[in-house]
Amino acid sequence: MQKRRVLSKKEKEEITHLLDDGEVGLWLDSYDFIFSDFDHRHFSQRNISQDFLEEAKRATKEINPGHWGFKLLLPDKLRKRDAEAVIKKRLRQQFHKHAQELDKESKHLLKKSLLLCGIGFLSMIAASLIVNYHKGSLYLSFLRIILEPSGWFMVWFGLDNLFYTRTKNKNDREFYTKMSRAEIKFESY
Repeated sequence: MQKRRVLSKKEKEEITHLLDDGEVGLWLDSYDFIFSDFDHRHFSQRNISQDFLEEAKRATKEINPGHWGFKLLLPDKLRKRDAEAVIKKRLRQQFHKHAQELDKESKHLLKKSLLLCGIGFLSMIAASLIVNYHKGSLYLSFLRIILEPSGWFMVWFGLDNLFYTRTKNKNDREFYTKMSRAEIKFESY
C-alpha cells in the first residue's frame, strides 16, 4: 500500500475551495493511488484499487444519485492530461460495468426469491389439502410430512433473500450507479 503524505492546514483549505457544491473530491499523490498496487498494466486495463473504492464510497455516501461532480485532485507538476483522459474512461467503464452486474444480480435474486416463496406456498397448500381430504393413506401422509416443512423452509428462505440478502448489495449498487453517472474531473492543488 502506498503511503500518503500529510497535508498542512493551508493545503486542506485550498483543496476545500477547489470543490463546488455538489462535488466530491479526493486528493491523490499520484495516479497510482487509483489503481491496484499489484497490477502494472496500462491505465486503460488496470484494476481499480480497493482502497480507492472504499474512500470514494465514504466520500459519496451522502450524495444523491443524479448529476454531480467527482474531482480527483493531484499536484500540478504530476498531472498528465493524456493519462487523465484514459483514466476517466477506465473509471467510467468500471463503474458502469459493476452497476450493470449488480443490477442484474439483484433482479435475478428477486426472481429467485419470489419463485421460492411461490413454490413454498404451493407446497404448504398441497400439505393442507392432503390433511383435509385424504386421511388414511400412508403415501399421502408421508407426502404431507415432506411438503409441510419444505414449504415453510422455501418461504422463509425466499423472504430472507428478498429482504436481507438483496438489501445487503443495495449500498454497492447505489454507489456504482452514482459513480457511473458522475462527472469525473482532474484538478490541480
